[in-house]
Amino acid sequence: MKNIMFIFKRDMKNLVTNIFALLIAGGLCFIPSLYAWFNIYSNWDPYANTSAVNIAVFSEDEGYTDEDGNYSNIGEQVLESVKKSTSIGWVFTDTKDDAIEGVKSGKYYAAVIINNSFTYNIYNISKQDYKNPTITYYENSKKNAVAAKITDTAVSTLKTSINASLIKTMAGTVFDKTNVVADKLNNSESIDNMISEVEEISDKLTQMSTTIDTFISNNNELVQSMSDMKSQIPLINDRIDSGINKLNQTKTQFGTSTQDADLFASELSAMTDSISQSADTIRQTLNNAKIDEGLDTVKTSISMALNDTKNLENDLNTLVKAVINENTGIAASDTIQNIKNYINQINQILSQIEVNLDIIPDITGDSIKKILDNSITQVDNLKKIYNNSLKPQLLTLTNNMTTVIDDVNTFLTGIASTVNGVSDVINSADTTVNNINDSLIATKQVVDDVNNKLQSAINEMRDKDYDEKKEILINLLSGDPKTLSEFFSEPVKVHTELIYEIANYGSGVAPFYTVLAIWVGALVLVSLIKVDADKKGLDNPKLYELFFGRYLLFFLLGQVQTVICVLGDIYLIKCQVVYPGLFLLASCLTSLTFTLLIYALTISFGDVGKAISVVMIVLQIAGSGGTYPIEILPSFYQAVYIFFPFPYAINALRETVGGMYGDTYVMSILQLLIFAVASLLLGLVIRKPFIKVNHFMEKRMKDTKMM
Repeated sequence: MKNIMFIFKRDMKNLVTNIFALLIAGGLCFIPSLYAWFNIYSNWDPYANTSAVNIAVFSEDEGYTDEDGNYSNIGEQVLESVKKSTSIGWVFTDTKDDAIEGVKSGKYYAAVIINNSFTYNIYNISKQDYKNPTITYYENSKKNAVAAKITDTAVSTLKTSINASLIKTMAGTVFDKTNVVADKLNNSESIDNMISEVEEISDKLTQMSTTIDTFISNNNELVQSMSDMKSQIPLINDRIDSGINKLNQTKTQFGTSTQDADLFASELSAMTDSISQSADTIRQTLNNAKIDEGLDTVKTSISMALNDTKNLENDLNTLVKAVINENTGIAASDTIQNIKNYINQINQILSQIEVNLDIIPDITGDSIKKILDNSITQVDNLKKIYNNSLKPQLLTLTNNMTTVIDDVNTFLTGIASTVNGVSDVINSADTTVNNINDSLIATKQVVDDVNNKLQSAINEMRDKDYDEKKEILINLLSGDPKTLSEFFSEPVKVHTELIYEIANYGSGVAPFYTVLAIWVGALVLVSLIKVDADKKGLDNPKLYELFFGRYLLFFLLGQVQTVICVLGDIYLIKCQVVYPGLFLLASCLTSLTFTLLIYALTISFGDVGKAISVVMIVLQIAGSGGTYPIEILPSFYQAVYIFFPFPYAINALRETVGGMYGDTYVMSILQLLIFAVASLLLGLVIRKPFIKVNHFMEKRMKDTKMM
């Protein structure tokens, strides 16, 4: 203990007697507070100036004139109500294009365009060609992410207001009609005629209810149809894949057909050469008058020629089969059939020659030459047919079909992509239809409620006298249309009771920025003040004495930083703090924990420890739940945030700002102090094996003369 106090007193003496060091220490005490104060002030009330966020608005609504000649333009009414709103900077443009162009250029954050048939659609919900009143929302998300959320909220509020106006208008119209009937009763008109008018109104309401039921039923059928369509999408994709595979197989068959054609040409050439050689051999034999001696040679040549034509015929059959299977043109198959006929003629001629060879003594040389010349002529014709007719047709056919197959493949691939996109469209449409059904159901409820009252009154009047009937009708139909329509447009009033109310957003984020400033202050201290105490003048100091002797200086400066920051929060920035004393206590314990943790990391691992402290603050700023709820952050932060001290310090300070609940404050402090205990273990026990390694790294870094 003696060495600890000696180190602390020496540090304080050196600090106080050195004006330059004292000024730096004073700056270190104030700088972290500035970090907290500026951030809290900048977030004091970010939604107070949303009127500077410009949203363009333009109405194309042409209005509507009802059967009684009354003109109404709800689009203009919406604009008038928007003009009274000061929460958003509504800008009224001269044209629709001006509004959209302003969004694109960044002049406006968003734009709202009211459709030209807006009023008409509101007043004609019962018509068969009814369409929803629509507004189009253009948003520039690139300009500012937070502003986009503000404009989304503003437009959602506008849409809710318009939906309420729709129901209000419909209900008001109904009650206006009923009051007209009530007025007629008060003017002593015929009670029977009045009952007839009430029955007529009831019939119309019944028709309206039936029409709405039809809409709902059709929408339900549409939802079912879309569901069935969505279930068919995987089958369609399978069929498309099957079609692509078949096309690829056909393309492969065309490649095989081309190879068959090349083989055919080769066989044809070989057969021609063989027949020509055989003919020359026969001629030579006849010219030399040695028929008997050359007979075997001639037979061999003719047998080879017959074998070649047989092979050629087999190859041709393969080619014909491929062409027919690929459903190609009739001209090509007809040409191939003609070639087969020529091959049959050649076979017959060669077979006849072979037969004649057996009776060669009875045949003259001129007859044999004539037969050979005829055979060669037939072969030449065969080559011409192939080269001039069949081969060009096959090449053109193959090229064209390959191109067609590639185009169809591309088309089917595009269809597959489109089908997948259809699935997304169906999901969106499904949601839209369900929303429409909700509105229709609410409207039907209004109509049915009124109609039920009318029917009940009609039934009640059946056995009543004149005066009783009149009283029933007056009591039923009299009323304030405005009050009743407002009730149906917003039947449920929401009353909000704030629990642990926070005066402003700045006070709400004060715990986070105060904790952050305390960590920054501790980090600045280890960056400018050495953590290793000088052993000079000490009496055989122990490791723990060196640790605590220098730490006391860090502790003291950290507490000064914290007190300045807390007092500034409360009295300078004027943050809401319900329990100032507990706020200060929690902040001081937070400083104790943070300075101890960062000091232990630095004295144990040197600059590596400082780097770890920086990484920790980065992770805690993003994932401590200080600004956004931890539940909406990525799963990584939700898994690791409990292993850092920020959340517990923030929770303790929040209890003092908004109000206490149970033992939350005490539990948060105890959880925070666990990190203080862990810091002591790190600095006094875990540190020991790393002392030599740390000294070695420090020397090597000094050797670089840069670190």
